Amino acid sequence: MLRPFLWHDTLYFIRQREQFVPLSMAIHVINAPMPLWLAWNEKTPWQKQKSFTYHWQQEQQQGFLQMLCRPQQAQADILYIAPPPTSEEEIRLLWPQKLSLISQKSSQRGLQRLFVAIPTGSAIVEAFLAAGFKRYGRNMIFRRMSALVGTKRLPAPWQMRPAYEIDRWQVEHFIAQTVPATVRAAENCADSTTALAPSTNNKGAAGQQLLFQGDTLHGFVSWQSGRLGTWMEFLLTPTANHLLGPLLGQVTRSLTISERKPIYVAVRHHQQELVAPLQQMGFTLLLEEDQMVKYLALPVRKEELATQAVLAGHPIIPANSTLWPGREALHARIKTVRQRERMASLRPEPNR
Repeated sequence: MLRPFLWHDTLYFIRQREQFVPLSMAIHVINAPMPLWLAWNEKTPWQKQKSFTYHWQQEQQQGFLQMLCRPQQAQADILYIAPPPTSEEEIRLLWPQKLSLISQKSSQRGLQRLFVAIPTGSAIVEAFLAAGFKRYGRNMIFRRMSALVGTKRLPAPWQMRPAYEIDRWQVEHFIAQTVPATVRAAENCADSTTALAPSTNNKGAAGQQLLFQGDTLHGFVSWQSGRLGTWMEFLLTPTANHLLGPLLGQVTRSLTISERKPIYVAVRHHQQELVAPLQQMGFTLLLEEDQMVKYLALPVRKEELATQAVLAGHPIIPANSTLWPGREALHARIKTVRQRERMASLRPEPNR
């Protein structure tokens, strides 16, 4: 039986607190949200539901899975499971069935993708693969227990500044050139830059810093700062890899990061050139994790050629255009008299 969290599950959650297995290190290491607190918030009517907790019970066994929705996206990260599968039967039969049912219920709630990051080599990977999750990447997570001190500044003409909405097209174009297609498709990189401007909430802050040489974008760093630490991800061109040290120092200075809080840097499988500079700066490898995704729904687009619309006698309306403030219809050049009469009948009459 699979159902949402109920108030009387509180005692079981407290008993199982030592068996929580974190499956999203980016969220866990900087904020470590309490599963019970997230489950309680789901039951408060004045709170917008940001997490989903599923409780399952089979004979004498009980467990739960908890996921956290991504802001402004129909996606969620699986945060915790408890207890973890141990036997061959649980890995190959029981947990895949539970995960498939949870995926179905999540789709009914409007979610389109589920993400999970599992330590490489863990037996839990097999359970998620059997439930329809697909590997699309691998992360190496490096940690430094204190902030960088005395790092060099960026040399001229390099400069770094925050990212804003006006930079959206340039950032998306840069991602398309530097990130593998499998990663872009899985993470829907077109939606991952929706919040370019720095944002703040009660648990920390997040934003992006862009690296320029003149007017040319050579990379950016995404960061999230929480109560327990700071998480960073870099994306640089080969000509800018040597600037990793100054970039780290400038970001930490601009964020006023406490020297007592650790810094985490995630390095993807296609960024091996960043490993040696990080190790030279005192970062140590914390763990490697497999990044997995399950598609619950795929967007369907209906395309219509402009020539077909004109021949059918329909006007072409520009989408998101600033060149025609009145959003008037654009018409193709019509050569025949019959086509002119037909298009003229579609034009709105002027106000009298």
